[in-house]
Amino acid sequence: MIVYIDASALVKRYVRETGSSDVEILLSTSELVGTAIISRAEVSAAICRAVKMRVVPRNQGAAAVKLFRTD
Repeated sequence: MIVYIDASALVKRYVRETGSSDVEILLSTSELVGTAIISRAEVSAAICRAVKMRVVPRNQGAAAVKLFRTD
């Protein structure tokens, strides 16, 4: 299966929230996953916003952004 995933779903891979397990299952069962290039900025911004709003601790946010950039 080929899957297109937008930034709002992609964030769920790096920040645990409702729907994260669904995204993990989708990604692990797909042959090919694509997203828009703008997702680079959108996902990083969403993680940073979660840190700023104190939904995610700073160290976890930094680790999430680092993992996202290496993926």
